[in-house]
Amino acid sequence: MGEVDPARLKKAVETARTVREAVHLLMVERNRVDKLRKDIAGGVGGGGLDLDAARDEIGRRLACLRRAGTG
Repeated sequence: MGEVDPARLKKAVETARTVREAVHLLMVERNRVDKLRKDIAGGVGGGGLDLDAARDEIGRRLACLRRAGTG
């Protein structure tokens, strides 16, 4: 294995930190939107478990992880 360029390593660490912060903010905002949607809908749906929606969400998140890993 070759030597690691310190400048490139520093840039990679900074980029990873920025991406991690952006993903965190995205998830926080998504949770806010979900909460608002539930508040607006009130008791509609009764809080039951929607397996189709859960499956879709898992698939969406896996696709995001796959895309992020190929960069």
